[in-house]
Amino acid sequence: MAILGIDQAAYHGGDLNGKNVQQMFQESYIIFSQLQEMILGVDEEDGRYGNEEVIDIIRRYSELCTLFDYLFSMARTPTGELTGAILDETRRCLKVTMLKWRDLRLSMKMPKIHGLEDHLIASMEQWNGIGDFLEDFIEQAHQFGMKEEKRTANMRDRVRAANSHSKWEWADKMSSDVRIAKEEVKEKTSRKRKAGNEQPLREQRESEKRQKRMETRRACLNEATLEPDPIEDLLVRNTLEYMDMATS
Repeated sequence: MAILGIDQAAYHGGDLNGKNVQQMFQESYIIFSQLQEMILGVDEEDGRYGNEEVIDIIRRYSELCTLFDYLFSMARTPTGELTGAILDETRRCLKVTMLKWRDLRLSMKMPKIHGLEDHLIASMEQWNGIGDFLEDFIEQAHQFGMKEEKRTANMRDRVRAANSHSKWEWADKMSSDVRIAKEEVKEKTSRKRKAGNEQPLREQRESEKRQKRMETRRACLNEATLEPDPIEDLLVRNTLEYMDMATS
């Protein structure tokens, strides 16, 4: 994965951060194809499973990553842009994704997988899209909050401080003058970016990549089966094999 620029960030506890996970989902076919080649290169006599089992497990994980990529792309629909078609497709993708998750016997005890299965659709319906409430939105809210706390740190009356925070937030979010100024800055920045000759070509390449990813996602969902097909319980299998060895 490091070859594709997917690294375990030290600042993130040695785990993949959100951007790297998203990239891993998008590059899952390449990653798992290379992994499959590496595993199949190991002699079966060294203890690895048979070719058919290796290929099947690799296929399942690659499929799951592509389904998650599609699911998260629809979950990032901005507030106000959710349509019935997007919601129905999200609901269908979620059903298939959770089926494939269970087929791999992955844990259902984690809070995030529970939130995904039981609360994603309801949250999207409630807010007409939750793309504006992602992690970067929360981080930005933290930054604004710390800035406001620093500005009113010397106020002994915390009620006055809270009122001050509300006034500043209203002025920033609701004031027409502020909103107009923000739009003007955004428009000027956009013009500068488009001024270069390379920008249209770069945008075209990015658009082609997005279209190809979307075609891959939809094809994966359409080809996925809805019949449960769980893998063998390896713990039970290994225990039975050990018992056979002990009694033979």
